[in-house]
Amino acid sequence: MFVTQVALLDYGQVKDLPANLRFGYAELVLAMADNDPIGATKSFKDLGIKTLSKCDKNEDQEMLKLAQTMFDTGLPPGVTTLQPFSEGSSLEKFSVEGFPEELFSILRTVHLLRGLSVGLGLNYSCAKQWRPIAEETLHRAGRLKDFYLLLNCIEIFLNCGDSRYRPESSSSKTRILQEIIPQEMMNLGVEKDREHGIF
Repeated sequence: MFVTQVALLDYGQVKDLPANLRFGYAELVLAMADNDPIGATKSFKDLGIKTLSKCDKNEDQEMLKLAQTMFDTGLPPGVTTLQPFSEGSSLEKFSVEGFPEELFSILRTVHLLRGLSVGLGLNYSCAKQWRPIAEETLHRAGRLKDFYLLLNCIEIFLNCGDSRYRPESSSSKTRILQEIIPQEMMNLGVEKDREHGIF
């Protein structure tokens, strides 16, 4: 007979991060959840994580892998355990020369959660689960424009029942970005952001 019991996991620590690290980590969560190498590189700098690259190429992509190794619980497809110091790992391609003391609590917690998820046989990404919280944090602080919130809703549009949002090809996706999203923005009273050259 299989018996299930509830367990209380007490990490024993609570950390109150200063605002700059909270916002920086929220931006890193978005970058990791979106697989955004440039965002991950920028977030590391903003957080004060100093690295020295040993990469020959694809430095931003390797920085994203480093960020996900350090601060996310998800594993690449087909991988069941993570060996941070294995040959070819992102930790071999960068040396971490500076790391804010306050972030050690986050690092430790993420690795505890990764151990739990691996032990339970789950491939669970904290970054993807925490993404809405990170977005809300940045939005409330005025650091995330409505424009970007709307762009991040494209996936919801793509999966809803409205046939306008079902891209059959890349040209349909382009149409969503060039026609439908701007119209939705006008409906919401959000001005087009020409600064980034999207429209």
